[in-house]
Amino acid sequence: MNDKWIIALDQGTSSCRAFAVDAQGKVRAQKNKVFSPHRPQKGLSFYNAEELLAAQLGVLYALLDEIGPEKAAALAICSQRSTVVLWDKNTGYSLAPALTWEDGRSFKESQSCAITQEEIHQQTGLFKTPYFSAPKIAWCLANFPSAKQAAESGTLLAAPVASYVIWHLTKKRIFSTDPTLAQRTLLWDIRTKNWSETLCRTFGVPRACLPTLQPTQADYGTCLYKGVSIPICVCVADQQAAVAYHSLQKGQTAVNYGTGAFVLHHTGKKLTILPGMLSSVTATESLDNQQFLLEGPI
Repeated sequence: MNDKWIIALDQGTSSCRAFAVDAQGKVRAQKNKVFSPHRPQKGLSFYNAEELLAAQLGVLYALLDEIGPEKAAALAICSQRSTVVLWDKNTGYSLAPALTWEDGRSFKESQSCAITQEEIHQQTGLFKTPYFSAPKIAWCLANFPSAKQAAESGTLLAAPVASYVIWHLTKKRIFSTDPTLAQRTLLWDIRTKNWSETLCRTFGVPRACLPTLQPTQADYGTCLYKGVSIPICVCVADQQAAVAYHSLQKGQTAVNYGTGAFVLHHTGKKLTILPGMLSSVTATESLDNQQFLLEGPI
């Protein structure tokens, strides 16, 4: 391991980044590409999924070319949390714009679903708002006939950006996500730690289109580049990756800055639901050993 490096691929809101990190945590090489969402007017923020994928793979392959792919011990994939991609599992092509966490066009879908704010807060740790993925998926199904048709025929896939990238890197073999990303869909039950059939029905999202669940650190398949097979060992959300980097422990708080700012307070194994606050989960090596965070996003 000492002579090999971990490759971290990160999709932020405004850029794609790839890093080679040695066993001591030192960044040995990096590539970056400015890549911002389209914002044609207030309240709209989206990517073209194919352009997003090309930008991600571009920085990854440029980094591997610089260091040599044989130098890569493993690959970790990180992305913003609530941005969602809808695509067809047969063709691999997107079926709607990839609406980012900033996009507010699904306000109607978020407010009209038959569940109260209190109920959804207790079940997910989140609130009914277009910030999260479920209303975005519902809006896309209502406004893009190709997405609706794919849902009806069983070929629709809908997932966070990291899962979309992993699916392509593994040549369609792995369609999975971890709890840190699943929770931000508004379809994942923070208490049962699984997809909620009730929430899927409430938002009109087919359960079959969602990825399988794995721990943050798990077997996410392999990426083959220039004859070298690189294991993908991590799928994680950006804020939880920051918490892991800071080794945040129960009772400690961190503020992570990016396009937004996030106050993250570690509550250990105790799930705490407070009025006006978001609750989320930490990165994990086991689905049965989940720990929790309180969040204040700005």
